[in-house]
Amino acid sequence: MEKQHTLFMNDLQTFIRANKNTAALYFALPHIQTKDVAQLESVINELNSAFNISPTVKEIYRNYTESKKIKEDAILVAPGKIAPDFEELMLDQKTKMKLSNLRGNLVLLDFWASWCAPCRKENPALVELYKKYKGDGFTIMSVSFDTDKEKWKSAIIADKLTWSNHVSDLGGWNSKVGKIYKVNSVPFTVLIDKDGKIIKLNLRGEALSNELLQIYGH
Repeated sequence: MEKQHTLFMNDLQTFIRANKNTAALYFALPHIQTKDVAQLESVINELNSAFNISPTVKEIYRNYTESKKIKEDAILVAPGKIAPDFEELMLDQKTKMKLSNLRGNLVLLDFWASWCAPCRKENPALVELYKKYKGDGFTIMSVSFDTDKEKWKSAIIADKLTWSNHVSDLGGWNSKVGKIYKVNSVPFTVLIDKDGKIIKLNLRGEALSNELLQIYGH
């Protein structure tokens, strides 16, 4: 079986080399395994170059490049690294905001959702920290994993999350920002310094309070 697969993949590669810039690449694409990264990238780039007016090809190329960027950015999420920048829709679902817009501030990137009981339980503590340190240049950027705009908005109002930096693509667990930061559970936080560098991951409760006390001295 393994021998047959190897022969098939060799024949497929020969087919691709012989049919570059033709519609035949459409038929080859589904048969290329994800582990053949270089092969996959080559075919997608060929498709985009030859048929970039095709909506289907545009969609394939967009999805691939977006997925590639997410994987590349995720590697960089670690203390001491620059926090991957992103642009996401705000609460009105019209205005977009970038993380990099907050450079010069100490930023807590807070991943949460209205349906997340532990998140809602921790929100009062975040509100108090925001009140205490906002005059020192501390701010919060909340990334919601909600899928319902009204429930998201209601939770923001109910929990008195008065900072303006609320963003979400309303994709739930398919959140693009969540994928970039490798978030697999909420709540999850990323503390980022004024130069955009990650200080620590997943600080909450007393640990977060102590970190801010150490930074600001009060």
